[in-house]
Amino acid sequence: MIKFNDFKLKNKKSINLSIDRGDFIFFSGDYSSEILESFYFNASEYDDQIFFDSNIKLAFGKDIVFINDDVPMQLNREVLYSFKLAFYLFSTNNRIFKTRLFKLLADSSLINKLNSKVFLLSPKEYRELVYFRALINNPDVVIVDKFFSDIPEKMYLNSLKKLKESGVTILMSGSKFIYEELKKDFKMDLVEL
Repeated sequence: MIKFNDFKLKNKKSINLSIDRGDFIFFSGDYSSEILESFYFNASEYDDQIFFDSNIKLAFGKDIVFINDDVPMQLNREVLYSFKLAFYLFSTNNRIFKTRLFKLLADSSLINKLNSKVFLLSPKEYRELVYFRALINNPDVVIVDKFFSDIPEKMYLNSLKKLKESGVTILMSGSKFIYEELKKDFKMDLVEL
């Protein structure tokens, strides 16, 4: 269980929240990004207020991933290299890498762009790369911060369903409109900030 006890926001509001493994929690409001970033980066001022059980380990980029539009990429490298770089930080098993990659990209057009340079991708394909690269190491917690400005495309919905089915905790922020659309397909809680 992850607990936010009396978590202070910039507007001086505080929240109390418990998150269990496999929960899907949607944050909406002006301070939703702040709370997700503070959780991810585990800012020192909140160290004594965020607890991780033995099943959720805080290891940068592997067990907890943060997905938003500000993720930098090496533009002059191939798409495949971007995935390998993320994966090989934690494992060098090439067979596992290929299995995960093809499973992740089953619904994505990136499957046909693995040898393309990142700078040649369309904006839509670049977003796919940002999203799916974050998932290559099978994280326990996925934080999606205002990544969707409209209803997510089917491939993202399929990915979220697979994550949810495998017990991954999903913390997402965005507009109430996106929440209303997603709750048609997902059981999730809403935290308004």
